[in-house]
Amino acid sequence: MIRDSVVYVNMDKIVSDELNYTLNFHKDEEDKKNDIDTSKEEGSKNTELKDNKNENLKSFVYIRPLQCDSDDTLVKLSKAKFCKETEIIKKGYDSIFLETKQTFRLSLNYMNYHPKYVLHFNKIMKTEPLYFSIICDPLQRAIRHFNHSNSFNHINNFDEYYYHFGDKKNVGWTGIRDVTNNYFCNYLGFEKEDDITEENINERFSFIMVCEKPEESYKKLEKCMGLSKISNLSLKKSDFKINNFTEINFKKNNALDYKLYELCCKMIISAPSE
Repeated sequence: MIRDSVVYVNMDKIVSDELNYTLNFHKDEEDKKNDIDTSKEEGSKNTELKDNKNENLKSFVYIRPLQCDSDDTLVKLSKAKFCKETEIIKKGYDSIFLETKQTFRLSLNYMNYHPKYVLHFNKIMKTEPLYFSIICDPLQRAIRHFNHSNSFNHINNFDEYYYHFGDKKNVGWTGIRDVTNNYFCNYLGFEKEDDITEENINERFSFIMVCEKPEESYKKLEKCMGLSKISNLSLKKSDFKINNFTEINFKKNNALDYKLYELCCKMIISAPSE
């Protein structure tokens, strides 16, 4: 039976080349019960000193979920004159710990919102970093992700895969951070439904772009980062078609992600313009 033939791929490799934004799947995931606020307090000694010296200086960390934007977004952000090229860190996940000096103002790579990363960014960014992220229709992201890096994508289409394994946490995925359901909430650090509020999103992120709302998203990006003329950045689009049964089942299993997605859509539309 296919269901009993699980294939795993070893993806435990860090790739940090300038234009190669490949996921790094290390297996040392920290306990998610760590309090992010506690991490920020532990790093406050560094950030207070930096903020006093750089009152008008901003630093940003892009929490970039897999298969939302295109690499073109990162290339253009890198060239957008927000900061010097030497102030951009393009390493992801645990490879950021190779950096120990307060050097950076912009982080561009795959990274999830987790206390151990938040704490380290407080140490290596020139000022206490502001976080921004991106979200899209959860089902479309899941299909792209499946086609990109799932060991069953050469055996099943997404409908078949989800029928057999949609109730499993991460069967077929090639890394520990890849979960089948509620990927965005897991990646952006929202563990339960009560956490998904406009107040909590604003407390954690400066803004969250929405792929299906590109004009509003990039206006917000330009305003917050003080950039101009980057609204031609490309976001991922897909034309994948699935059956109704899969769609209904997926939405049922991903209620948290859809709540987060719909709230982010509402927030980006209602965001005040310049």
